[in-house]
Parts: sequence; structure tokens; C-alpha cells
Amino acid sequence: MSTQEQSPWICHVCDRRFTDGEADACSVCYKITCSLHLKRVPVEKESGLLVLEPICLHCEMAKMV
Repeated sequence: MSTQEQSPWICHVCDRRFTDGEADACSVCYKITCSLHLKRVPVEKESGLLVLEPICLHCEMAKMV
């Protein structure tokens, strides 16, 4: 039986260090972000399909400016 060691990661928005759970990357800046600062935003692809992509708080706020 093997045990997996989980690598710590840091959210680029809040700089909080995590050792549990899975990290997810923003689909715009590709930086690792915790689930609190990442939301799924509907994006229409060239094919006409609507896809939910993860976008971090920083990139979402940058769109509003």
C-alpha cells in the first residue's frame, strides 16, 4: 500500500498556504488559486459551445475596469 504525499500550494490571490484539497488554475492567468477566489464563468467557444472556465478574482476584476 502506498501513501501519496500532498504538496503544499499557495493561492496567488490570498497568499494562504494549503496542504489539503486540490489546487486549480485560472484559465486566464494560469496561476494557482483556492476555491474561495475562483469561480466558474460561462465562456462561448468558437464552436458555439458554452463552457464553464475557472477564472480567479484578479482576472475577473480586471475585466470590469
